[in-house]
Amino acid sequence: RRQPQWLESGLGAPLYLSTFLWSIVAGNLMHLSHCASPWDRTMCLGASGGISGLFGLLFVSLMRMGSSRGSGEVIRGMGIMMLTGFWFSDVSNASHVGGFLFGMLNGILCGPRYVK
Repeated sequence: RRQPQWLESGLGAPLYLSTFLWSIVAGNLMHLSHCASPWDRTMCLGASGGISGLFGLLFVSLMRMGSSRGSGEVIRGMGIMMLTGFWFSDVSNASHVGGFLFGMLNGILCGPRYVK
């Protein structure tokens, strides 16, 4: 599912891009922290951690706007992404969770406040 256009244009390119890039880093760190063996330190690099971070930013923005339906759709989308990770062994769910949590944190700290 596509993310809404206002996520980049409304929140600004610097917040959007920094959330995406730092969510990839946070996803990799979460992946490394959940490796089964300390000797198995394989990196995972992909856009899914960054996309999950944008979902976290979108979730916080929708919650602040008072859109519980929209934020529920984001959680549902993350659930589908997590199920995909359980079906395919090469997908890192830890990276998805790490990216999502960083996106939420970045949205809470740097996102707009939406005053009514």
